Amino acid sequence: MIKTPFFIFKLINNVMILYSMKIKEQTRKLAAGCSKHCFEVVDKTDEVSYIYLRQGDVDAV
Repeated sequence: MIKTPFFIFKLINNVMILYSMKIKEQTRKLAAGCSKHCFEVVDKTDEVSYIYLRQGDVDAV
């Protein structure tokens, strides 16, 4: 399975928070006797990390 980076930015009290979540691709299966697709999580231990960036601290990244 492929890990895809996913980024979320928030600005709280002049502090930018960068959330970086690596989420594995979910497997799509067609359930027997059901016309809808069912989604199954591949790995429940997906990696989540975050970095605090203050205004003016551009070199921190």
